[in-house]
Amino acid sequence: MDRQAFEAKLDRLQAGLKAVEAVADGGPSGYRIPPVAAKTETVTKNRNHSDLLTARETQVLNWVAEGNSTKQVADQMRITFKTAACHRYRIMDKLGIHETGSLVRYAIRCGLIEA
Repeated sequence: MDRQAFEAKLDRLQAGLKAVEAVADGGPSGYRIPPVAAKTETVTKNRNHSDLLTARETQVLNWVAEGNSTKQVADQMRITFKTAACHRYRIMDKLGIHETGSLVRYAIRCGLIEA
């Protein structure tokens, strides 16, 4: 790539960056992109799960922590598999826990189930 082509490509990239920054600052339509919140790896022990999870998500957490699969949770709660999977995903996302074993440990720590 010669210098002229490189500078032209750099100019296009800078123009694109300015357009993104304009939208992030409100842009012509006044739309503002919210800042991205930093996610923590795990929930601190002193934080109550009820601050983070809805009542339905807490029910799903109980069923999962007791060893039920997502399909079993769906059947027992009389919801679709997809809804149960969505609840499970949101629980894991909110808590920053992405393994079933870690969910069980979290439920025990919070007193949702007994070891």
